[in-house]
Amino acid sequence: MSTEKVIIYTDGACFPNPGNGGWSAIIVRQGAETEFLSGSSKRVTNNQMEIQGAIEGLKRTKEGESVLIVSDSQYLIRGVTQWVANWIAHNWTHKVSRRFVPCKNIPHWKALLALTSKRAVEWEWVRGHSGDEMNELADRMAFEATGVTPKTMPWWAKKKKHSPEDSLKRTAATG
Repeated sequence: MSTEKVIIYTDGACFPNPGNGGWSAIIVRQGAETEFLSGSSKRVTNNQMEIQGAIEGLKRTKEGESVLIVSDSQYLIRGVTQWVANWIAHNWTHKVSRRFVPCKNIPHWKALLALTSKRAVEWEWVRGHSGDEMNELADRMAFEATGVTPKTMPWWAKKKKHSPEDSLKRTAATG
């Protein structure tokens, strides 16, 4: 088994929120062709799609593999690294105004945890729309997966138009 870390750039989008959702995962392996994945769901939230992007990327990795997931979603990153242990300890509830209420997106969190428990996963947050080429591409792929037309597309989704291959070329050129 290779000791090289698999890097997965993920994103989720929803327009409107809740509404038509899209997720993306870009899987980068040393010495292998980069994989570009995306999909969609109806009547979902942006947070559900953020988690789904990570789930779908992890499904393409092998048990025991070392994985770095890069996302601009603080909900995803904080959820999996800081909050979920407490949710589990409190039977999938969390405290709101001095009372415990059910957590949201429990099926998504459980699916994600089932995958992370069999892999060595690290999590990295990157600021969205800050120029990180692979994050920008994951963002665009997730948004396009929602099926929203250019006429109804928000300004930030119209800002950059480039293909996955263009992003890979720029990333390779900058090291």
